Amino acid sequence: MPEKAIEAALHEFDALRSLMAVRFQMLTGLLAAALTATGVIAGLALDHRGNQHLLLLIPPIASSVAIIDAEQRRRISLQGSYIRDRLWPYVQEHVNADLPAWEDYFKENGRVGFVVYGDNQVFGLLLLVSAAALAAGSGFEVSGGYVPLFGVGVLLTVAAVAFALLSAIDKLRD
Repeated sequence: MPEKAIEAALHEFDALRSLMAVRFQMLTGLLAAALTATGVIAGLALDHRGNQHLLLLIPPIASSVAIIDAEQRRRISLQGSYIRDRLWPYVQEHVNADLPAWEDYFKENGRVGFVVYGDNQVFGLLLLVSAAALAAGSGFEVSGGYVPLFGVGVLLTVAAVAFALLSAIDKLRD
């Protein structure tokens, strides 16, 4: 019976690690697409013949991606915590061995290598881009069909900030 339990735990471990990798790959692609789209939109809007109202497309894109990014990172962190706090100790206990774990190595040796971006940096960059586009949009006349777009941008930016605050409060509770 214990062999089957260990086998099931290791399968769950593999599945969770695979899901974490897929989430990171998805986030990388999403961030690359969002930053590319933002750059293209800003370039077109700021061109001497461009339409400045195009800048109003940036806040909905950036804020939506910020929320998706933060939620996916929260899920990845939760999966990692489950592996570290529940699953790996279970495996160690049932195989009667002190198996090595990445999290233990990380605690002992600190950050390994150079971290290009983290949770807060990506979120902050996206909100900064969104706020800058909204500020630019408030600098020219927003009328007609652009008013709802401006409103959606403001609402999504506020929602992203609220999401960040709720996430921070949730982390503090843990």
